[in-house]
Amino acid sequence: MSEYLAAYTDEELEEQIRFWKEALTAVSLGKSYTVAGREVVRADLPEIKKTLAEMARERDRRRGVETPRVCEPIIGRVF
Repeated sequence: MSEYLAAYTDEELEEQIRFWKEALTAVSLGKSYTVAGREVVRADLPEIKKTLAEMARERDRRRGVETPRVCEPIIGRVF
């Protein structure tokens, strides 16, 4: 979890998620968008998606929702 997310109340976190979703929509359409005093553009799409994912994980953590875990099998070989 990013430490800064712990500073938000549940309502503030939901509001931030809404702002970042609006930014994602605008930027996906080729427009610029200002969020948290910062202008984001199409080149910032990966950062916007990462920020939304972090916020969603924090929201789920607070709600007690378990996130899926990905396991990669290790296949041994006999020589």
